Amino acid sequence: MSTYWQSLFVALTLAPATTWAQRSVVIPAGTRLTVRLNEDLSTENKHKGSIFSARLEKPIMVDGRVVVPSGAVAYGRILDVERNKRVGRSKLDGTLTSLMIAGREVPIVTDVVGAEGKRGGGLVKVGAGTLIGGIAGSAIAGAAVGAGVAAVMRGSDLVIPAGTIGEVGLKHDVVLRR
Repeated sequence: MSTYWQSLFVALTLAPATTWAQRSVVIPAGTRLTVRLNEDLSTENKHKGSIFSARLEKPIMVDGRVVVPSGAVAYGRILDVERNKRVGRSKLDGTLTSLMIAGREVPIVTDVVGAEGKRGGGLVKVGAGTLIGGIAGSAIAGAAVGAGVAAVMRGSDLVIPAGTIGEVGLKHDVVLRR
């Protein structure tokens, strides 16, 4: 067999493997996602199972390449809501469940992020994720940033204002098929 035919045979044999490798990218577990809420999350108007949305503040990079651009929509689900009662505390926990990438909804599993009100007023952050701050457009969001906490109490209800930035980590690898 001539060198030309041997080279062609090797190229054709390896082509499917190379093409397959180029078609998928893995976002590793532990990757931090920074998102900005699109809507208020409140113990007054959300319940367990409610869906909410956010946008990526920073792109997701793998090996120096942008695999998910900033501005991509992320969807989440409320895991736990407790309204303030005489004895209890207000609490609101959620997690991100999917990302919209190139028109496809890709399932993800992330840390829990949320907030909990203290007895007698004030706030405590809860969950493995982090609430970073709010936008300075509303008095409530501005107060949240000034206090260093991204949630506020409105009467007996806990509110995480729209525009609040949160950071969560992926619990599992995410395989993106191209």
